[in-house]
Amino acid sequence: MTIWNSAREFSRDESGVVTVWSLGWATAFLLIGGLSIDAGNAWRTKEMLQATADAAALAGTIELDAMTDDDAREEAIRIADLNLGYTVLIDADIVSGAWDVDTRTLDTAAVLKDAVQVTTRRSSATDNALPTFLLKLIGFSSWDVGARATAQRFIPGCIQSGLISRMRVEVSSNNEFLEGICLHGQTGVKISSNNYFEEGVKVTMPDLSSLQIPNSGLETNEGLEQALGEDWIDPKIVDHVSDIVTALKNPASSRQPDYINPSLPAISLTRSGFESATLIAGRVYKVNCTGGSAMNIKTVQNIVLSTNCKLSFNALSKVSNAILATSNTSTQSINGSGNSIVGADDNCAPGGGAQLITAGEVHFASGLKLSGSQIVAVGSVTIAAQNDGIEGASIQSAHDIKLTSLSSFGSCNTNIDQILYEDYFRLVL
Repeated sequence: MTIWNSAREFSRDESGVVTVWSLGWATAFLLIGGLSIDAGNAWRTKEMLQATADAAALAGTIELDAMTDDDAREEAIRIADLNLGYTVLIDADIVSGAWDVDTRTLDTAAVLKDAVQVTTRRSSATDNALPTFLLKLIGFSSWDVGARATAQRFIPGCIQSGLISRMRVEVSSNNEFLEGICLHGQTGVKISSNNYFEEGVKVTMPDLSSLQIPNSGLETNEGLEQALGEDWIDPKIVDHVSDIVTALKNPASSRQPDYINPSLPAISLTRSGFESATLIAGRVYKVNCTGGSAMNIKTVQNIVLSTNCKLSFNALSKVSNAILATSNTSTQSINGSGNSIVGADDNCAPGGGAQLITAGEVHFASGLKLSGSQIVAVGSVTIAAQNDGIEGASIQSAHDIKLTSLSSFGSCNTNIDQILYEDYFRLVL
């Protein structure tokens, strides 16, 4: 009886329950707190690793050579170390290749490379795993955290076939824009009535609120509503015009097209001595003008001209497979009186294109035929009425681009001869 009573009393005894209960809750709180603190720290670290991966991939791509990635690897690691102050990127976690836009994959076997992919890590495999704080009390001592980024060097499609202004693109009435052409103004686009925009045309600006059209603009401009979009495209090459004009004086410059013989010295001429009949294919010509003089451009092929003269075109002007670059900053730096031909009229076949580069303004009167060619101007670009032979044009300006009436703008089936360009870089993954 005594033993039975003692057992019953023991079973009813609740002393110490609070301690056991407290230990249970303490364990639960530690687990919840550990998950909160340590998971939060892991998430924050992953964000830092992602930002570092983005920066390293872009830095590596900027330094990437088309044939080798040695400099790219070195620069990616340097930027990653600089970003965090400790090692999260090693050579084995850097790969380069050609980015496939359609499949969104990196072809690491490609001969010509345009992209760099990096993976930043804090993991046990790389001996830098992220330690935990509270979770180590239950045996979970570290996290494996990583991030990946891929950056690509590219030329925007609108740069290759379009009219890109750092200021505004202005379009008067009764113009036709055919598939593949882009109109982009960094500060906006202004369009009058009665223009036609074929399916596949893009009209963009960073903010569509900067579009200026008449009240009936969407109804009186067929296809415009479908063409509209927001984008950010800066014509970077306009900032390098001065350097380009200087570089083109050197036949061995990397800016030179492949039809120039880099082993032959540049030929210096006076303005009057620059005659089409005497030009030698494959040579660079340097011409100096005084007093705001202008050079009359006639038939020019397979040469490069670097000058400070104004360049004047007329109905007899035919320029193909040539670069004409001037440091002249006047409002008539490059001007055409009518019916000038820039670029071979060959349906944009490879070769035959022309590049017109100026530190000033460009103004072409009616009848310009522009085929597979490029115009780069620090000043504004104006193309006047009745230019129905523009097929494949890359026009970039640091100021406004103005198109008057009755013109037709088409694109090439292939890319134009864009010999002079600046690379653009983007994160693709």
